[in-house]
Amino acid sequence: MTPLRQALLAYDGKDTDTLLKVWTESGGNDLMLLAELVSDPRVSEGASWLLKAALEDHTDVDASLLCALADALPASNWVTALHICQIFAVHAPPAECADSTASELLALTEHARPFVRAWSVSAFHALAERTPNLRAQANALVERASADPAASVRARMRHLKAPG
Repeated sequence: MTPLRQALLAYDGKDTDTLLKVWTESGGNDLMLLAELVSDPRVSEGASWLLKAALEDHTDVDASLLCALADALPASNWVTALHICQIFAVHAPPAECADSTASELLALTEHARPFVRAWSVSAFHALAERTPNLRAQANALVERASADPAASVRARMRHLKAPG
């Protein structure tokens, strides 16, 4: 078993320093491996957090990686779904997986967890920027979420509506 997999299995949801250290020591460049590990429920939370952190410095993300994340979304627990939505809010999935991603994100806009609702709308909005036929639906989602009872959801919508 690789040190990365060991660290991911031991991840407690809090000790991200250890994940980053092991990731860096492993070369810190196999993003597709992390995307594949996101599909493993035993390590998905740590793998998705690590992938989100690794992608913060990337401007161009491979389409196959984003589609692999989209494929993982239906079976994800809420923490992993949140991380994937946060990634998609910055790196919108490409056209080849836009339809399936849109339907999964749409389902997450009704999630019980406010942060998942907020970030799924944000991710849908980013996807709509790339997929013109989704723009009207994205605008409607933002308007609906702007009236969400959770302050965190309303704050995220204000951020989406802010100019710039």
